[in-house]
Amino acid sequence: MRRLHSDAGGPWSQRRRCAAVSGHEDVLDHVETSEDDRYDALPVTLTLAKWRCLTDPTAGEFPAWEAWVTAMQVGCGLFAAGTATEGPVPCRVGSTGEVKHLPATGPQDYLHAGNWLTSFYLAVVCRENDRVNQLAQVPVSFLRESGAEFDEYIYAWVETLQHFWFGRQETWDTLITAIDGTTPEAAEIAGPELMLKILHPPLELFHRYLRRETEQFNAALVDALTWHKEYWTANEARSLSGEGLVALGPLAIACMAYDADMPVEVESEYLRGPSCDGPGWVSSTPDTETRGTARRPMASHRRASRRTQALAGLLRGQGRKECRRVRWLPHAAVRYHPQERTMTVVVTRHGAPGPNDEGYAEALGKSLAMSIGWLDDSTSMIDSAFSKALLNFQAHCAPDPRAAKVETWEAVVTAMQIGAALFAVTRADEGTIRCRIGHEARNLQAIGPRPYADAGNWLTTFWLAVICRDRERLTALCEIPLEQLRSSDDAYDEYVYAWVSTLQDYWLQRPTLVENLTATLQGSHPDAVRIAPRDLLQNVLYPPINLFYRFLRQDGPGFNQALVEALESHKAYWTADEDREKDPTGAVALAVLAVTCLAYDSGIPIQADSGYLPKHLLERAWLGEFEI
Repeated sequence: MRRLHSDAGGPWSQRRRCAAVSGHEDVLDHVETSEDDRYDALPVTLTLAKWRCLTDPTAGEFPAWEAWVTAMQVGCGLFAAGTATEGPVPCRVGSTGEVKHLPATGPQDYLHAGNWLTSFYLAVVCRENDRVNQLAQVPVSFLRESGAEFDEYIYAWVETLQHFWFGRQETWDTLITAIDGTTPEAAEIAGPELMLKILHPPLELFHRYLRRETEQFNAALVDALTWHKEYWTANEARSLSGEGLVALGPLAIACMAYDADMPVEVESEYLRGPSCDGPGWVSSTPDTETRGTARRPMASHRRASRRTQALAGLLRGQGRKECRRVRWLPHAAVRYHPQERTMTVVVTRHGAPGPNDEGYAEALGKSLAMSIGWLDDSTSMIDSAFSKALLNFQAHCAPDPRAAKVETWEAVVTAMQIGAALFAVTRADEGTIRCRIGHEARNLQAIGPRPYADAGNWLTTFWLAVICRDRERLTALCEIPLEQLRSSDDAYDEYVYAWVSTLQDYWLQRPTLVENLTATLQGSHPDAVRIAPRDLLQNVLYPPINLFYRFLRQDGPGFNQALVEALESHKAYWTADEDREKDPTGAVALAVLAVTCLAYDSGIPIQADSGYLPKHLLERAWLGEFEI
């Protein structure tokens, strides 16, 4: 059998590479003006990328990596231009920063599901989160408009990858539909050999990756690569084709697994990981792999070629000459629950409990207790006590992210009690107000209006009362007239007051709920906001509003998608720089947690898990532990 795939030096292969390079340059020169060249752009640039792997040993700082990036940029650019409402659409192509301005084309015969998958795989291999996100928003209906004929499974497969990227619960259902559609009985267009050896294996690999089944994943990867080789060496015409030089679908799924820290224990000329000193991979011999693990047959019978080493760079996400060194990861990890056929999206909390966190929380609790004691004689210090109580709650959540300790429950209750007391004593001008704080009932002196009894502190206290499921305090808060919460120094954007009104309308069942929520949504648009910094608005202040809207609609899937996005936005904000990352304020997504409590209590299944959402507060595990 002639194995041209590994022939990097023969004169025939050299001629093919020269033709690929010249064709690639011609297509890119005319891609802005020629529909024919746009039709050819993705297959031509992808072919060059595959041929480059024959000669470039790193796929990194040399032309091989640039060729892969260019193919990815072209594929994603074509879909960006196709789905744009108006043009020209600027698309960066190549490592030099050249920008091509493509016309807004609408649906085209080359903008089909097959090219979408190719572009998606390329974006994953290149670890291009932004372009993966762009592709994931291309409607399946748009792909169908291309008029290209595919078996129906391919659209379920596209939907699966889109659902997965956005952390949607439908991922598992559409994956099952896609897998069922690859059976010989269901496939009407693709031949049985093509389906079995090329089209179906990436779905099986993704299934094993999704369930984090390392052993089964590696077995499926061996099968996928073996079948790939069998298919592309079945006759001379296939052997001479550059299309089979790289198993693109398996390579992309293997990149996902590698970035998720799954041990990928397979090497091949079609797919190879780092050598034995590479992180998380194993060394190889011609027929087996050994490194204290079970032996596995290799999909190739030859030692790693130069092309193999090139693919190793792609798997490691290395070789960016001008690009950021970022590992590709989906938006969040996904846990599969086989009995329920549902998935929980996991958004990890930044940082880790430090050795001094518990001591700090304990010391802060003692300091707070002293501040509470002083309130009996000096109620005007309640603002300071409230700030310290919030910090105390956040400090307790740092070493106890699931709120599994009663001390954390006491901390959140105390913060809620002080916040409610703050508004109680500032609404009255004289007399004493009986307030329970900690485990004691106290008579606090009324102090009349204070500037800190504002909309910001009202929202914080409202969220705390929701988390504590304190209906009495919620009602008292919602009966406070909005005008009493307006800041004299104009410290808040106008939408904040509409937001307060929305929450009051909801709790008191007022008819103006929709009107005020609409005003909140419109007023929180970046163009309408003049006080809050944009990154704070988009990552922290707006997500709870969107989440509340989904809750009101009882839109379970939409709520969970918005919840994952809110948690990721919260994490992005609180890890944007070193100062924020050290700030305990980011330990809990307070408003997001509160709205999620409302959804949980209404029966919406919560399919996200995060240290930003303490599990036992969400599930009201401590309710009734003591009087609040």
